[in-house]
Amino acid sequence: MKSAGLQDSTFFDYTFANSDETHPCAKYARRYVEHFAEFQKNGQGLLFWGNVGTGKTFLAGCIANALMEKNIPE
Repeated sequence: MKSAGLQDSTFFDYTFANSDETHPCAKYARRYVEHFAEFQKNGQGLLFWGNVGTGKTFLAGCIANALMEKNIPE
C-alpha cells in the first residue's frame, strides 16, 4: 500500500515514532488517526498551514503512514 500510495520513498520514514512530540500540531495529527472513522464519517479533515520548514508535509506523511498501518487506504 505504501509503494502505491506514497510518491517518494522518503515519506516511508515520516512516522509518529520519528516525530517531535513537542510539535504543536503533533497531538492533533495523532488524534486524527485515532478517531479517523469518526472524522471520515463526518466529512472532517485537517488543514495544516505555515511557512516552509514547519512540518506540514512531515505530519501529513505521519498520518498517511499510520492510516496505512491500520489498512485504511484513504
